[in-house]
Amino acid sequence: MVRKAAKKDVEVIAKLAVLLWNNNAIEDLANEFLEIISKGNAQFFLKYDNSIPVGFA
Repeated sequence: MVRKAAKKDVEVIAKLAVLLWNNNAIEDLANEFLEIISKGNAQFFLKYDNSIPVGFA
């Protein structure tokens, strides 16, 4: 399942992102993603496998 991410999902996105960019802190990435979502001109999507988040775009 793929679903549109909301502000409440930024920590999940950040935890996935740190797997790609391991030189970053989860908190820093979460703050950056929250800022992006809050501006309203970008959107993230989460991919789930059996209710487990496995990817994002």
